[in-house]
Amino acid sequence: MKEYMNASDTQHGRDKDESLEVLEIFDSTDSTTRVARVISEVTNPLFVALPIFLVIALGTSSDVVHALICWVITILGITLVPFLFILQGVRHGKYTDRHVSKREQRTIPLLVGLSSVAVTFVLLLLLHASRPLLATIVSDLVVLAVRIRRGYYCSGPFVWTDLARAFAIGSSSGMGTVAGPRP
Repeated sequence: MKEYMNASDTQHGRDKDESLEVLEIFDSTDSTTRVARVISEVTNPLFVALPIFLVIALGTSSDVVHALICWVITILGITLVPFLFILQGVRHGKYTDRHVSKREQRTIPLLVGLSSVAVTFVLLLLLHASRPLLATIVSDLVVLAVRIRRGYYCSGPFVWTDLARAFAIGSSSGMGTVAGPRP
C-alpha cells in the first residue's frame, strides 16, 4: 500500500492514504482478521443507524414529514457529527486512524459523541418527537455515559466497538417499541 501514498499523507504523518483503508480489509492474509474487519465495517453505527432510526421515527411519529425531520436530526447528531469530528482529527494528525485505535486518544471523541447525542435529544424534545424515539436516544446516551464513566472507553480495538455496543443496546429498546407486541 505504500505505493499509494500521496503528499497529504506524508504531510500529516500517516503511512497510507486513509481513503484506501477499506481496501486493507481484503489485504490481510489472516482470514479471521479479514472477517473481523469486514464485520466491523458492515456493522459501523454510521451505516446501521440509518435504517434503524428511520423505522423507529416512521413507526412512531404522527406524520411522515415530522418523522423524516426527526430522523434527519437524529442521524446528524448521533452518527454524522461524531464521525466527521473523528475524520477531521485524523486529517489534522490528532488521531492515528478513523477507528481511534490508541486508547489515550479516545476520550475527546467519546465526549464529543456524548455531547452530540445530548444536543440531539434536546432538539428532538423541542420538536416533540415520539416517545419511543426519545427513549431510544436516552438509552444510547445513558449506555455511552456509563461506559465513559466506568472507564470502559473501548475495551475492543476500535472506538466504534463501544459506540456500536451503546447503539445496539439503545436501539434494541426502540425497535422493541415499534416491532414488539401490541396490547
